[in-house]
Amino acid sequence: MKRERKKVFVSLIALSMLAVGCSSNGGDNAQPSSSAGPTTATTASTSPKNKNVKIVTVYNAAAETFKSGMEINNNPIFALHQQKSGYNPTFELLPKDDSKQKISLILASGDVPDWLPIGSKEDFYKLARQGAFMPLDDLIKKAPNYQKLLSKEELDVGRVDGKLYAFPYPNTTSLAKGLLLRTDLLTELNLKQPTTLDEYYQVFKTIKEKKGMIPFTFAAGGPEDIDTSLGSIAGAFGVSSRTVVKNGKLEFAYTQPEYKEFLTFMKKLYDEGLVDREFAVTKISNVKDKIIGGQAASADIAWWEAKTIADTLATRIPTAKTQYTTLPVGASGKSGIIQEAVTNRFSTIPKGAKNPEGMVEFLNYFSSPEALKLQDYGIEGTDYKVENGKVNQTVEQSTAIGWRILYQIMDTKENFQNRLAAKGFVPYYEPLTKNTQIKEETFYAPSIDAYDKKLTDLTTFKNENVVKFIMGARNLNEFDTFVKEFNSRGGTAAIDAMNEWYTKK
Repeated sequence: MKRERKKVFVSLIALSMLAVGCSSNGGDNAQPSSSAGPTTATTASTSPKNKNVKIVTVYNAAAETFKSGMEINNNPIFALHQQKSGYNPTFELLPKDDSKQKISLILASGDVPDWLPIGSKEDFYKLARQGAFMPLDDLIKKAPNYQKLLSKEELDVGRVDGKLYAFPYPNTTSLAKGLLLRTDLLTELNLKQPTTLDEYYQVFKTIKEKKGMIPFTFAAGGPEDIDTSLGSIAGAFGVSSRTVVKNGKLEFAYTQPEYKEFLTFMKKLYDEGLVDREFAVTKISNVKDKIIGGQAASADIAWWEAKTIADTLATRIPTAKTQYTTLPVGASGKSGIIQEAVTNRFSTIPKGAKNPEGMVEFLNYFSSPEALKLQDYGIEGTDYKVENGKVNQTVEQSTAIGWRILYQIMDTKENFQNRLAAKGFVPYYEPLTKNTQIKEETFYAPSIDAYDKKLTDLTTFKNENVVKFIMGARNLNEFDTFVKEFNSRGGTAAIDAMNEWYTKK
């Protein structure tokens, strides 16, 4: 045992040094303390009367919106959660930046919380295998409400080598983005709403000629920007996801002939000035700004940004109207956009937690209809009214208690829809649900070292070459050479390792 603890402590020092030098991007990475072990947890399991639970949760900007005299552990909604659960929770937010470093310090301190979210699948698997977290297969039996809300496939993403080490936080948004278009320009130019790729091309061409605007803007300034801001067009060629299924096996979408067709189309748009000429240095945040500023006519936009765009345009350009349009359909009839990951948070109970059983019972309360309704609407009579059996809440009332999201350790699609309606987002989210969702099989896979460790490098190499191909710095006649280079850099080994899992699934 001492030898194992010494090994973990040495690993901790190395990881903490790495965390200091890396930006977090919202992910979490940490290493267990040498003092963290089963002794404290075993003691806690014999003390079920302990009603104190310490919860670390992810940062949200809503934390800055508390009214004077309120804070995360002192407000009416928090007090009602206390009363109804019978537990005394203490919430602590991870920092906005450097959350990986913070989690490293938490686990190294030996004074660990009862609940700790890990944002990266790779980090979660690494830490679980190093013994940082408690196994949960027995504890989860104390949370039947939670178990009812997840499918087996969703719950299994919290398993490492067959054992459950995390309570996955389900992603309640199946799709995040769609193609948002200035439809007032269609009316002005007497154009019908496009549906096929050819029709989009003609619309882009007319907007360029008649209005002098950027018909379509996208970004390549960040690691994931190309994939997330070109999904609608890539989907018309069947390559909006990372991988595709061919002959019963997974293949990287980037190495397929269809991806070359996609790049050929994008180069045509670029050469004719129908897409943003500055895309190589544009970031996702700039995409929204270019539509708001009247520079661009369309882009792949997230539903929560679509409302901001519409509201801002209403004050800046009163005649402007935006709408999610049908995703372009390619010549072969393909269309669609990649689904969101099944989870973006792995909620763990670290080894050494003082009250694991109490924490799971608190999770069970938070997964109850009563707690979820409180999370959706706040306090009846104060934050909303019930009229004719239906909740009546204004957008202003919902916004005033937006900080309640800080307590969201469990969610459901139904409750997500409730909050959408309360905040006025339904007109912006609902159109996305009509789009074809492309399932990314690797989102459901366990952490596979040969794949996970190469994915960032492979994506970076792919992105660099996509920019070159579109701008003409590299001839598309070299696409087959690019595929060979991609595969030799670890692409073949990575996808082969992933297929070891997929073909046995």
